[in-house]
Amino acid sequence: MLTRSAARGASLTLAASMVGRVAAMAAQVLTGLLLVEDDFGVYAAAIGLLGVAGLFRGGSPQSYLVTLPPTRRRYRTGTVFWVATALYLIGIVPLLVAAPALARHLEIPSLPPLIWVVSGTTLLVPARAVLRARLNAEFRFGANATAQLVNDVIVYTLTILLAVLLRSAMALALPVLLGGLVEIALLAWMAKPHRCDFIPRRRLLGPVIFQLRWLVAVSAMMSLWTNGDYFIAEFLVPTAVLGGYYFGYQLAVQPGRLFNVSVLNVLVPVVRRVAHDQARLQSALRRMLGLGGFAITTLNVALLAMIEPIERVVWAGRWSETVPAVQMLAIGLSFASIFNIATAPFMAQRRYRDALLCHALRAVGVVGGAAAGSVLGATISSIAGWVSASMAITAVIGIAWVLRDYGVRAMPVVGHMFRCTLPPIVSAIAAALVGSMVLDAAGDGRVPAVLSLAAAGGTFGVSVAFSLMLLPATTRRELVALLPGRVHARLPRSWRATDPPASEDRIDGPPSTDR
Repeated sequence: MLTRSAARGASLTLAASMVGRVAAMAAQVLTGLLLVEDDFGVYAAAIGLLGVAGLFRGGSPQSYLVTLPPTRRRYRTGTVFWVATALYLIGIVPLLVAAPALARHLEIPSLPPLIWVVSGTTLLVPARAVLRARLNAEFRFGANATAQLVNDVIVYTLTILLAVLLRSAMALALPVLLGGLVEIALLAWMAKPHRCDFIPRRRLLGPVIFQLRWLVAVSAMMSLWTNGDYFIAEFLVPTAVLGGYYFGYQLAVQPGRLFNVSVLNVLVPVVRRVAHDQARLQSALRRMLGLGGFAITTLNVALLAMIEPIERVVWAGRWSETVPAVQMLAIGLSFASIFNIATAPFMAQRRYRDALLCHALRAVGVVGGAAAGSVLGATISSIAGWVSASMAITAVIGIAWVLRDYGVRAMPVVGHMFRCTLPPIVSAIAAALVGSMVLDAAGDGRVPAVLSLAAAGGTFGVSVAFSLMLLPATTRRELVALLPGRVHARLPRSWRATDPPASEDRIDGPPSTDR
């Protein structure tokens, strides 16, 4: 019964997330037609400031609460709620006081009210975490998925409506606050919390803070990783440039967000199951980096191949300056998502110190890349290029370190990963060039853009299909095994073999003794 409830809850969560991603994409399409770069830049500046003000993310209270047994959770929940709230207030109160001065320094008069709205949204997090953790503890995963779905529908519907009415950055911020309030009300109705869930116990304050110490540090690195680039860039480039970068990043990250849900719902439980067996864990990591790397990269770089004609069809050149940014970020985000695979064992085994090092590496890459791009080029493409390159480099370094920590020889497996990721990247670049040539030859307008989109999409599909021949034999067989039976039966026998031939190159070799 427990397994069935968990599986059903994971399915509902994944379905709700997919609906949310589709709604997010629809909202971005329409707000891209209604708002301008400065509007997105002002909003990016606000969330960049909040990312630093709320650096500790309240210590990620939900992640902590779900790990506690029922008796301990009952007595600690109220204390966790107030500790998380205090961690937010430590940074948010000074930000609210400094908001007018920051608005004058950045020359953004509309920034203070935006900061107030985004701050209000942030302060809802501890209450939402308590309610969600209570539902998860009762294995009511479907209730959480329902609340998230309602939130997404409200947020993205209101975003479109307010973009029509307000034509300002407030149309991006206010719906998130309203959606959060509705979600908390719905969660409270379903969870029926006790009053003690929000009452602190003084004697537990010290133990709770001590136990949250690593999660607080991990949360700080996650804040810098997710919002540090906006925070750095807003002080170095014009608001319009920041807005263009933010818009392009939100486009490029959509495919990866779908995969991140799969990481949480599939990879972490799988790794937890084999974590006690070193040999099986090493094998699982190798397979996930190969097969997962190919799948993630193909999904991400499909946007690289087709974004130029898509932009012409949807926005008619309005966001043409973001096209190179999306193309470059698609590559960097691919490796960042693969890094999520490599770090899955740490969260599964509650190795928060190692997770901290991984997130710190990510943060250095994103913040450093944003700073370099803002100083050296100060354009949308410059920031995106540096961020993408730094994300890819730090991801590869981090993957190699994780592999060595688990006793796997890093170089053969990283080389195997590149053999699985480079073919779809090259296919996407070739498809993008074909689409661009068709677009140049056919001229302006949406009809030529549709022809270019068909050419780019067709080229990418055919190229990826042929690139299967370049994959390592083990990965190719694992990928082919996922295809429908009729397709599987028509493929060459060597692609369908269960056991690898004796002459096949091995990627693992003897395990390393380095830890």
